[in-house]
Amino acid sequence: MTSMAAAPVPSRLTAHAAAFISAEGPDIHVAMAGSSRYDDNEHQFVPPNFHKSLEELLKRYLPENLGLQFQEDAKKLEELADKLANTEARYMDRQKTFWHSLWYHVGDTKDTLDAWVALIPNEYGLAVVKTGLAVVFKLAEKSAERRQKIEKTFVAILEALTRADPAKRSFRSNEEICVSADHLNQCIVECIEDMILLTSKEKTSWRQKLATAPKFTHRTPPPDPDMILGKLEEARKEFERVIDLVRDNVIEGTGLLTQSMAMRLPGMHRNILETNESLRVFSEKQDERDKDYKRGYEAFYSMLHQIRADTQNIVTRESNRQNSLRIKEQETGQVITRNEVLQILLESKRQRTEIERLRREIRYTRKSRQLIKGDQLLYILTGLPISDNYELADLRQMLQRPNDDLQKCLSYKGKLNTETQGQVQESVLRNNRVLGWLNRPESDLILVDANIDDPGMPKTTPLSVFCATLVTSMVTAHPEDVVVFHFCGQHFLPKDAWYGPNGLVRFLAMQLLVRLLEMKCSDLSFIDDWDFVEGLENHDLSCLCDLLYHLVAQFSAQTTVYCVIDTISLFDNPRTLPDLKIVMDCFHSMVRDTSLSPAVKILLTNPMHSKRTMKQLPIFQDDPTSLVNLIPDTLTSAATISDRVVGRTISRQSPTSRSRVRGRYGAEFESTW
Repeated sequence: MTSMAAAPVPSRLTAHAAAFISAEGPDIHVAMAGSSRYDDNEHQFVPPNFHKSLEELLKRYLPENLGLQFQEDAKKLEELADKLANTEARYMDRQKTFWHSLWYHVGDTKDTLDAWVALIPNEYGLAVVKTGLAVVFKLAEKSAERRQKIEKTFVAILEALTRADPAKRSFRSNEEICVSADHLNQCIVECIEDMILLTSKEKTSWRQKLATAPKFTHRTPPPDPDMILGKLEEARKEFERVIDLVRDNVIEGTGLLTQSMAMRLPGMHRNILETNESLRVFSEKQDERDKDYKRGYEAFYSMLHQIRADTQNIVTRESNRQNSLRIKEQETGQVITRNEVLQILLESKRQRTEIERLRREIRYTRKSRQLIKGDQLLYILTGLPISDNYELADLRQMLQRPNDDLQKCLSYKGKLNTETQGQVQESVLRNNRVLGWLNRPESDLILVDANIDDPGMPKTTPLSVFCATLVTSMVTAHPEDVVVFHFCGQHFLPKDAWYGPNGLVRFLAMQLLVRLLEMKCSDLSFIDDWDFVEGLENHDLSCLCDLLYHLVAQFSAQTTVYCVIDTISLFDNPRTLPDLKIVMDCFHSMVRDTSLSPAVKILLTNPMHSKRTMKQLPIFQDDPTSLVNLIPDTLTSAATISDRVVGRTISRQSPTSRSRVRGRYGAEFESTW
């Protein structure tokens, strides 16, 4: 490795970068504010060491003059300071009261210690300052006037620190306050040093030893204690002046911001009113369209009833005709009967021949053309009307809905409780059954109960954010596979186009069909019956499940189809439970069908606890391990859901290839898009 001395250019670059951080860092983020300084020798920022000279002075003064050993541990040094402050019995009560009120939580100054820590954040440095001040009080114990001046000066500093209220905003968060606080800190240390040197000037033997010490250098102290305390008083006043100036600037800025917000509020209110009016008009138009659809359905069902009545009349007339024939046979005799039977047989033969010819034509017609194309099927699945002049923009908007849902879920990552997110992620990724679902090559289905005890939980939960992160991670890690998803919490209103189990199946089928069209391997020849087409147009759930099954079967054996359905528990209610059972039976058939070309992996989630109706479904009765119960409360992670953590778990999947029976829909077909 090249040394720093041998690389002057990087050193200069480091110095420039350090200068930029020192100048601009406090304005960028409060974490880069502070009093640390860049050290050219160490090529890094180091904390300020204001108390170093005072520490060297005390190391020499205490043993020589007081017979006490200097302690380099912060707690022991504080004990030494307390001992010095309480030495003289005649001053003990008064000195103890003042000493504790100056440093510790007493009476109205309960934040005293926090104020000193805000000024001198270094615990050891604060202990050195306390010890030095205790020595000063010890030296001044015979002069009541001098001791009172010292006490008055430090009480004034304490009151200034308390009024600055560092608990609400750190001294290091503002550059001017930070500089002033460091100056006050330096002045306190220098004042204590000067007072010790000035007070002990008569002890010439100790002063001579101190002057000849090789590592200790100190300026000559002022001749008058009042000058020393006056310098400290000026530093305190300057600190208070800076605090008041910054506070006034903040108040002025807050006033300007409040005035700006007050000016913008009327415009925002107008926008809200306009948006509300637009939504009201849209709702009225939608209600009219719903009424039109209802009238159309009623007319259609009326026509079906009429056709059924006409068919019944035809059957009745045919029955009467047969009765008439039997009566006529009895009346006209054997010859007529045999001739008629002969004609009937000949006619039957001709009809069978004609029927066989028509069947051959129908089979040929089925093989030569499709009943429906890919774009038409997309319009059926999305519920948009099909016409000669249909709007492609509406279809594009519906096809964009999966991406919009995914983005919306991911945006909740910063809005939900961070601790709950971390617990959900850790509990899911540590569960052996979930890891088995990810790693095993064969088809599988699991229902994950997060057991989050929060009845007021929003429709988009921390488990929803995890599912969205899982989807994006799987798409990134395995682009050759197919990932479809549905967030039920975003479609919980009955008026939503994708509401309920019916909307769930259509939403998944739409994503699969779009993927097949993109791969140019879609084949819709299995839609060979107009009744099937009519069922799809009416959004018949059984027809939609059959469609979903056939679309999944068209992917190759090298592909895994992942299906992530979040908060499926919303459908476990009396209104949608019958449809939910049909959909769950469809999922059950897919994961059990070994003739399907691709592997199908279905993940269902419930942020709370599954009801008995869900647990009693056949798929969970056949395989109880499909129900996965998480215990997030036992974990202590407080991190948000991370793409990196989920992606790393997915990337550890075994790349074992699947050897499966290829289904009849495994071949590639020409796209109809």
